[in-house]
Amino acid sequence: MFNWFDALYQLIMLFSWLAPIAFILFAIIYGYRVLKRVEKRSEEKLQINRESVHLQRKQMEIIDQVDHQLITIEKVLKNLQ
Repeated sequence: MFNWFDALYQLIMLFSWLAPIAFILFAIIYGYRVLKRVEKRSEEKLQINRESVHLQRKQMEIIDQVDHQLITIEKVLKNLQ
């Protein structure tokens, strides 16, 4: 004879074994996704910093060129006086 209470008890016991495993798998998958998002953001920030450094170097080169030209102009003006 089939006992419904035994079946229900076995189902509850099966769930009590599967729930922690499912929770651990969910936590691992969620942690992996969070880690990937953090890694992607870090890479984007690193790329932005690299671009910023590149632009600052270009600006410094332009400033150095303008400074050199100003020095040359000052020398020419001093020679004319």
